[in-house]
Amino acid sequence: MRIIHMCLAAFYIDGYAYQENVLPRKHKEEGHDVYIIASCETYLDNNRLGYVKPSNYINEDGIQVTRLPYSRYLPLKIAKKLRIYEGLWTCLERIKPDFIFLHDIQFLSLNKVVKYKQYNPNVTIVADGHTDYINSARSFLSKNILHKMIYKPSITHAEKYIDKFYGTLPPRNVFMKEMYGIPSEKLEYLPLGVDDDKTKELNHKRDRKKICDLYGIDTKNFIVITGGKFDQAKASVLSLIDAVLMTEECVLIIFGSFDDDVEKMAHAKMGSKIIYVGWMDEKDSMQLLSGVDLAVYPYLHSTLWEQTAGIGTPLLVKAIDGFSHININGNCAFLNSCEALEISRKIEECRKDITNMRKRADKVKSEFAYSNIARKVLEDCI
Repeated sequence: MRIIHMCLAAFYIDGYAYQENVLPRKHKEEGHDVYIIASCETYLDNNRLGYVKPSNYINEDGIQVTRLPYSRYLPLKIAKKLRIYEGLWTCLERIKPDFIFLHDIQFLSLNKVVKYKQYNPNVTIVADGHTDYINSARSFLSKNILHKMIYKPSITHAEKYIDKFYGTLPPRNVFMKEMYGIPSEKLEYLPLGVDDDKTKELNHKRDRKKICDLYGIDTKNFIVITGGKFDQAKASVLSLIDAVLMTEECVLIIFGSFDDDVEKMAHAKMGSKIIYVGWMDEKDSMQLLSGVDLAVYPYLHSTLWEQTAGIGTPLLVKAIDGFSHININGNCAFLNSCEALEISRKIEECRKDITNMRKRADKVKSEFAYSNIARKVLEDCI
């Protein structure tokens, strides 16, 4: 089967472990003929969003990637904002897909996908949603102009031609229903996850010993980890540092990157109990997540939640309305606040039950395995 993964509503970053990277890989591993059509938006220097030139190339998974240029008939700034591209229809006619997976739907060139379906009614189209009220539609202009007046008519027109819509978090189904009027019967939750081929290489006991040896950690310590890009939105990492400092026989490993302001405050608090390892590639970060006792994320949702759950490591995360999906059978605990005392108290609670939490966490790994998620998408609609 010919499958197109279309990443035109946002960035596409080569070599990462995001959903739009791993799902095409899994579909290719299943024997399908897979293509990626993407925007020119990506990470530059591994730390900031920017734009590259339009191109065609084969990525690290052997998949052809086509990065489309923006429309030349509009000012570039407007074409980028509205996501209007040139050459999409030509790509569709060349590839002749049987199945199209839209990674989000906020791009006005969606009308070309609709047109292709009109001419080829047997093609299956599904769309996922990565947008919610936390990460988008937060200002009057964004909510009422961009989403309701610009994107909604495009999406409403396309809805009848799209077979299924998947919110990648439960609140994202709410967003698609309320903002765009997507019918409930077409909406389903599709979890984010982790590449389970890579988790097979992990072993908690072995990875824990390696971490202790590498960083000089006494094995009797309770090892906590957190990670990500720490800016002002994730400044509660400072409370986590304070919590670990006040918790006996507890060590915190931090991986990722800091912006300047948060980095100054964080480094002022660091000592022998706080180990900062910097930015790590996927393999090394997964081994870290495998070898610790507990992952703590006292801030808004990130894909690290699902990656950690897919590795089988217990979690302690910020309680956010609508985001309890990560807790399937007690593999996760929740923070009522992000104050240091509350975090320390919850870490102690998890420590007392960590053997049972790990057993429960190990049982839910398959729920976040991208092989299963990729297979489900095709089985649902074909």
